[in-house]
Amino acid sequence: MYYAVYVVGMIFYIVYAIGFWGDFRVYADSGTALFILVPCVLLLFCTRSLRAFGRSVLFAFGKRDYGPSECGESFQAVKMTLYAVLVLGVLGFLISMINSIRGWKLQFLLDGVYDQFQNLAVAMLAPFYALLVCAFLLPIFFILKKHLTAQGHEENGKHLK
Repeated sequence: MYYAVYVVGMIFYIVYAIGFWGDFRVYADSGTALFILVPCVLLLFCTRSLRAFGRSVLFAFGKRDYGPSECGESFQAVKMTLYAVLVLGVLGFLISMINSIRGWKLQFLLDGVYDQFQNLAVAMLAPFYALLVCAFLLPIFFILKKHLTAQGHEENGKHLK
């Protein structure tokens, strides 16, 4: 339940930051979004963590009847996805920047300044999307970590009795 409040709050916050009447098309680039999301899904699929990642989202929305092993798997899946998103966001930014700068011609630089800034704006979407995904996954990461820590303390207490 609290995660749902967080998601709605983040959506409101991002829309507010962009501006209620802002041009959302500036932030929409399906190629960049796919550059980040497709490898994450492939990574989860190839490591057989896709189901664990799905469980983590359900866990964040309140379904808490998972055991320690399922929580541990979900925690690792979210952690792996966070790392992948950050790496892919920086990689996408660097690729876009290199392509943009490589296209600069000194004699046309002043004439095409507007076009170059358009390219730079698109390059900045990769870390924007990466940080956006991280903003939504971080609470899941810490909820799972808190739950695993609490379960670890309970199990340690059982062994002491």
